[in-house]
Amino acid sequence: MTCQIALDLVVRGPGQAPSDATNYLGGVGDVLQAKSGSKLDLTYLGALSQVALYLDDRQIRQIRYAEERADQPSYTVRIRPLT
Repeated sequence: MTCQIALDLVVRGPGQAPSDATNYLGGVGDVLQAKSGSKLDLTYLGALSQVALYLDDRQIRQIRYAEERADQPSYTVRIRPLT
């Protein structure tokens, strides 16, 4: 059984993020979704091609994206079930 989930992404860095929210969210979605049966070339993901936190992007029903100032670039991803 699959459940509906929320995805929170916070991108941090010393200036404006070099990309936009939709690119970051799409990349995170691609990496964390199950990839079995995919016909896409995922070699660029390396070991991450074996990681999955949910079965299908359609499970994501709530998204929160934020950018914060920080000395060093970093990001935080949080996945949680929606009840």
